[in-house]
Amino acid sequence: MHTSRMQANVYEMDHGTISIIGFVLSQEQGITVALTDNKKQTHITATPDEFGYFEMLDLKADELDPTMFLQTNDLDREPLVIRADQLVVASR
Repeated sequence: MHTSRMQANVYEMDHGTISIIGFVLSQEQGITVALTDNKKQTHITATPDEFGYFEMLDLKADELDPTMFLQTNDLDREPLVIRADQLVVASR
């Protein structure tokens, strides 16, 4: 059975920036993860490494709007989606 999932945390960095670090579990090859706003505009993309980890580094804290979401580009399946207001902000 095919299971896919994605999880991500937001880390507050120095100088008012944030980083999103996450993990995608999928059997698809060549997945990318996009941070997208409610107008379907992509702000940043990341390609998971061979273990499924991805990073979106040095975003301005005010760039992350609660209406945004992380979404995979799974071509054959429903994309995995996490809304920005569901992301856990982890302090360092």
